[in-house]
Formats: sequence, structure tokens, C-alpha cells
Amino acid sequence: MKKIQQFYIVSLTESRIRNSGYEINGSLQDFRRNEEVVALADNECLREIRRITNHPYDAEMLNSFLKAKKNIRKRAKTPQNATMASEINRKIDEQLFIPEFVTVQTEEKGKYGSLNRHSFTINGERYVRLMCGAGHARTNRAMFVQKRIFKKLDEFLRCGCADIEIIWAKWNAYYALGSSSTAIVSEPRAVVIKDCEVERTHLVDFVTHGDPQPVISREEKKLKFNLFDGMGLISPSLAAKWGEEVGCDYVPSAFVVRCAFVKGLVATFDFHRFAKEVAGKNILTDIYGNEVDVNDIDIILTESQFKLNKGYINWQSYIENTHKYGWNWGVTKCADKPSEIKRCMRTNYQFLQVLDLDDDGIEKLCSQTVDWIQGVASGKYEQALLYILGSIADCDGDPLEAFNRIQEPFIKSLIVNPLLMKDPYIRKRIADSLYKRIREACMGRLIIDCTYQFLVSDPYALCEYAFGMTPNGLIKEHECYNAHWAAAGAKEVCALRSPLTWRSEVHGVSVFDGEKARDWYQYLDSCHIQNVHGLDSMLNSGSDMDGDCLFITNNEQFLKGRC
Repeated sequence: MKKIQQFYIVSLTESRIRNSGYEINGSLQDFRRNEEVVALADNECLREIRRITNHPYDAEMLNSFLKAKKNIRKRAKTPQNATMASEINRKIDEQLFIPEFVTVQTEEKGKYGSLNRHSFTINGERYVRLMCGAGHARTNRAMFVQKRIFKKLDEFLRCGCADIEIIWAKWNAYYALGSSSTAIVSEPRAVVIKDCEVERTHLVDFVTHGDPQPVISREEKKLKFNLFDGMGLISPSLAAKWGEEVGCDYVPSAFVVRCAFVKGLVATFDFHRFAKEVAGKNILTDIYGNEVDVNDIDIILTESQFKLNKGYINWQSYIENTHKYGWNWGVTKCADKPSEIKRCMRTNYQFLQVLDLDDDGIEKLCSQTVDWIQGVASGKYEQALLYILGSIADCDGDPLEAFNRIQEPFIKSLIVNPLLMKDPYIRKRIADSLYKRIREACMGRLIIDCTYQFLVSDPYALCEYAFGMTPNGLIKEHECYNAHWAAAGAKEVCALRSPLTWRSEVHGVSVFDGEKARDWYQYLDSCHIQNVHGLDSMLNSGSDMDGDCLFITNNEQFLKGRC
């Protein structure tokens, strides 16, 4: 997926504003010197601010400035070139700096009240609170905007939604969806169907308060499930189009999508074929009771993805409002290309502390990390060079360009002359760098064969439900479908999701494979598909399917050590 353009905004703390008497003055350079400028990926909120203020951003012009800046860097350092570089930097800042949008962080909870009472100004412009979404709240931040554009921006973010009764925290989260970073894609033809909510009885470990320890008993309990929470489907043809629009040279297995009050994941699945070959009908019923021909749609959304569906009389009314207020559909991220899925990564301590391992198991679990550290530390040239190059080693472009990106002179020297691997200074630089990796390994950052993949609930079952059939799917309880791990010959894998809260969340499942599954899931070759019969979402730390990723491994110690 292509990189989403970054813009710059001012980032302040509540204490900085308060200590300045709620009146701050300064230029962009002043804020930079104070480390009060942060990058923010483009999103619908920023796009609307630029429309309201006639901001001079132009992608082609920006690229020409960036190329000019790159060329000047290659020239001799003269006063004339320095002046040219300064002027180009000024023009780049003019394109990318958004002074109307400010993020404020509080060092203590509950300090936002003082900002709402006093308000504050920057260079004479008054700022008011705009939003505090779930991501903002986790870091004690809120977004403020210049008062002169608040009304128009607020109308845009509300997108014609009628007033409805809703929990304040949920409204904050849904209102702030416009601040999610997105790459713009073409508007889909969509239908929203009701969530598939079921109630089943399962055998569980039930925890009750006890003195001095909690009491855990194994009981049968009735549990409620939303089988496709946060998930929908996208046709292969639209997936190919969207993939091209976001810069992919493949058809992504899934997209995390955003629009006004719309949030979730859409998995690539041929529901048109399903309607014809399996369901034998082409009519769906949406959440408003309207019948929709499946041949007239590209996307099936579920009710949980359309957060404020009660604020609109029907889907057509919603679409008309998105047109009226100028909303774009966008993608925040998409599934990896199957050939580019990372197959070796580091664990975290939570994944390890729930494993039941003896000394031999611990040694085997650490062996891959120990071998790697010893290989780099022993002076093996190729291994050490790959380590110190980092991500530059993955560069597929011009080797000379990659070489020029290297900042450290000792690395360039080592590339030119491999014999310098024996030089004491270079050996020490590498060893000093490895100490950090060793400390991280001691804290649970171990290298193992694993993948991080989007979680998808059986899309075959979703189609069965959408067309009025019993949602069984192709995957049985205690099984998953994962094309990557099936191709690797894995018979069983462990699926984990941070943050783990109990040892049961090292979730072991059998890897199902079969001709019918490979046929129907042919577009989902980089996702992890779970069945709709078991407790999988509960065992994955209460996961939903709105873009959650799972850590998947067939590591022997994980399989043996799970409780």
C-alpha cells in the first residue's frame, strides 16, 4: 500500500498552555525548536480543513519541491545553495503545515476542563475542543481546532446524522473516525445487513471471587456471540480496483475501511458467485427492511460496521449526506501481499509468561535468538552487515541510492572493505548495538517463526447468513483456515492477540485445508480465517473482526507449553 501523505500540526501540553496564560505566540520554527510539531497522516478531517481554508496543498507541486530539495543536497555547500534550500523548505512547510489543527496532551486526567473554561489562543487565533476519539483518549490527548472553522468542520463530521440517544464515549469515538488516516478509494455500492447474533452453551472456566484466591470452576454457560463483529465482504472486482487505487500490485485479501460513521474490515470473497451457485437467489434484506439485488452491490457491510445507522432513515439517505458534505471512502490499511508476509518476528513478554515450559523448553524457545546474536557477535560478515543495515537491506531499488541513505560512516566503510570486520572499533560498535537486543531478549523479545495476519470470520458462513441460510461455513470447531501456514505444512498453530489476560488465550487450532476451501477462500491467502462454531474470539482476548491482527506461530514450544 502506498504511503499516506504526512502533514504537520502543533502538539502542546496542557501545562504549557496554562503556564503561558492560555496565550501562545510563535512561528513554526519556534514550535520545532521546542519539539512541539508532530506528523499526522492525511485523513478526512485534514482534507476538510484544507477545503475550508483553501490551503495551498498540491501533491504534484510538493513532489517537485521534494525533488529539488534532494538535488540541492547533492550539491556543494555554498551560501547560494543554502539560501535555495531554505526557500524550498519554506515552500514545503507552506504545503504541509496545518496551523488550524492542534493536539493537546494532559499530564493528568481531568485537566481538559481548564482548557474548556479558559480556551486558548495561538498567534491570536482562538482554539476550541473538536474531538477525543478512542486513540486520542488512550494517550490523554484531545484535538482542538480554530474557532473560526469549528462550525463548518463540525457539520462535516456529523454528516447529516440525526440526533440519537448514545453513550457519550461512543459518540466521541464515532465522531472522531474522520481523523483516521486514509488513502482515498472510489465509492462502493454497498448494502448493510443485520448482525448475526447467536446464543450458545459452552463449557468454560468460570471465575468467581474467593478468599484469599479466586475460585475457578468448570461450568456450562449460555454465551452470546456476534459472529461477524466489525466485518463485511468486498467483491474481487472492487478489491482489485481498490488495490490499484492504494498502490498495490496485487488483489489484497482484506481492507480496513473508513467513511462517516463506518468502520471495519471487508474481506475479499466472491459473494456474487455464492448467490448464483449456492444460495440460488440474489436478493438481500438490509437493516432498514429494504430488499437489495446482490448484483447491484460491491460490498456487504454488517450492522456493527455502520456505527450510527439509527441516525439515518435508510442507506440512500446516508450516501446522499456523504455527497452533500464531501466525504470520501478511505482505506487505512490492507492485507499484505502473500509473498511479502513477514515470517520471522519477535515475541513480547505476555506471549511467554503464559507458557508452561521446563528448562529444556525454555532453552529451545530461546535457541533461534541465541543463534542470531552469536552469529552477529562472532564477526560473520554477511550476518553482521544485514544486522547493521536494518531496513535498508530490504531495498529493491538502486544500490547506490541505498548506499547514500546510510548515515553511519563505519557502515559505508565496512561495505567497501569487508576486512574491516576485524577492526576493533567496528567490532565494538556492533557489540554495543547488540547489548540493546540482548536486553530486549531477556525481557521477552525472542525471535521465532511467526506471522501477523488479519483475523477474518468464515466468509462462507457470512454469505450463508446473508442469504437466509444457517451459518455453518466450511471450517469446523477447533479448526482454522490459513493459506500461508497450510502451504508451510503446518498441521496446528497457536493464535494469540495482545493484551493477553489469561493462559487460555494461547489458542491452539488445527489448520484445515481442502480443495473446496482453497477454491472459495482463494482471495484470502494472507488472512487467518476462524470458524463460527467455537470460542475463538473469546480465546483471542475478546477479538472482533474490524481489523484485529493475530500473532500466528507453529513453534513447537508454544504448542507444547499452552495450558
